[in-house]
Amino acid sequence: MDLTQLRYFMTVVECSNFTMAAKQCKVSQPALSQQIAKLEKEFGCSLFNRMGRQVTLTPIGQTLRDRASVILRTVEDTRRQMSDDGRFGVINLAVAPVVGCCLSGQIYRAATQEFAECDLNFSELPASEIVRRIKNGETDVAILPFCPCQDREVEFEPVFEEELKLVLNRKSRLADLRQIDLESLNGERVCLLNDFHEFSSTILDAFDAHQVRPKKTIFVDSFSMMNQLVSFNEAIGFWPAASVPEDSSVNHVYRSLNGGSLVRRLYLCWNRQRYMTQLLSNFLKALRGFSIAALNPLLPTQDANGAPDKGTRKMPSLRK
Repeated sequence: MDLTQLRYFMTVVECSNFTMAAKQCKVSQPALSQQIAKLEKEFGCSLFNRMGRQVTLTPIGQTLRDRASVILRTVEDTRRQMSDDGRFGVINLAVAPVVGCCLSGQIYRAATQEFAECDLNFSELPASEIVRRIKNGETDVAILPFCPCQDREVEFEPVFEEELKLVLNRKSRLADLRQIDLESLNGERVCLLNDFHEFSSTILDAFDAHQVRPKKTIFVDSFSMMNQLVSFNEAIGFWPAASVPEDSSVNHVYRSLNGGSLVRRLYLCWNRQRYMTQLLSNFLKALRGFSIAALNPLLPTQDANGAPDKGTRKMPSLRK
């Protein structure tokens, strides 16, 4: 039994399919199957139940899965610890798409400036995939708009609060108001992201609390589609404050709700059972000190016509 065989075995467990596992391991399927067969010969029993293309673990296979997970994690953590100097290394950062392209880009830019000696790999993935990667070590830290699960391996820490603003067409009857009561959306057409994004639950809860009944609620797959509906004055949308564009569209205005009544919380996520490198510890500390408010001071400096001031904007620092 060697580490390569264990890695192949764990990939088959993850994929439940030899063909997919071979592609992920970048080897031929016969080569992968041969290594699994060697493991089964060594243990004198089958590790998988073969049912067509799908495979499931036998009881012995389940035991090996648990042991192999610990072994591979220990090997990887040892490697990380031996090369840990707090400056050099790799950080794999992931965010859910609904966190917002502007926020993601600003964090990436600030991080690459202040952690220039390390390699930062950045990805946007669904929350379920992020949690899977956190657990198996492919992702070191993530930013999520909610806690998708309760898991003893995965730590969730609330770190940012971000206002949700209204985005309206300039021809909307509400566009001339500087701040808008949530109840003003009664009888309006509103646009929300679909349930997959877990973005709209805060908004729908606020609707219920304030007894808001829109004329029509349109669910879309992306902020891009929401943006188009607002452009045609077909609906009023909701937009994360940090993602309000620096140069407002001639068709769009962004407005706060009275009292800042809509706020979403963003969470840091990492694997509490993995070795915490000094580099990753420094990175987490920096993220905790990151200010969303500093990212986008656009709205408080709009002129009377809703146009943004042309002042300079300083890139926020990750470190305080």
